[in-house]
Amino acid sequence: MKVALPAAVLMMLVLSGCNRSKSDTVVDVGDDPRIAEATAEAKQRWPEFVAAYNSRKPGMAFHVKAGFPIRSGPGNEHLWLSVDQITPTHVTGEVNNQVQFDIGLKLGDAVTVPVAEIEDWLYVIKAKNGEPIMTGGFSVKVIEEIQRSQEKR
Repeated sequence: MKVALPAAVLMMLVLSGCNRSKSDTVVDVGDDPRIAEATAEAKQRWPEFVAAYNSRKPGMAFHVKAGFPIRSGPGNEHLWLSVDQITPTHVTGEVNNQVQFDIGLKLGDAVTVPVAEIEDWLYVIKAKNGEPIMTGGFSVKVIEEIQRSQEKR
């Protein structure tokens, strides 16, 4: 499994309010069971994300992660999308990552994904002191840990 946008970069972009990255890298997370656990938690807590989105206020940022098939080989590229609309069955948003593989999408493209295919979600609000507070992003910490261990090799 290949995930675009390392967690530290994602956090920096989301927390700074920037929605797109032009210099994404790819982290290969393999079949790490922690990713499956993070995905399971995101799916279980999906109603929490929908409720927050439905009661959103100006300045809040909402993102989901989904996989897209790589045309030239096996596997998926997993990208973050900035959310524009949620229905009971689908999420529509814009690709938030510089795409690394041939998946038929590019940075900024609009895409609609079935809710069942959402792998992770996060949203950011600003606290009264102006500091950003992130909720969700269950795979973010895992991807950071995997990336650090890969860099040590």
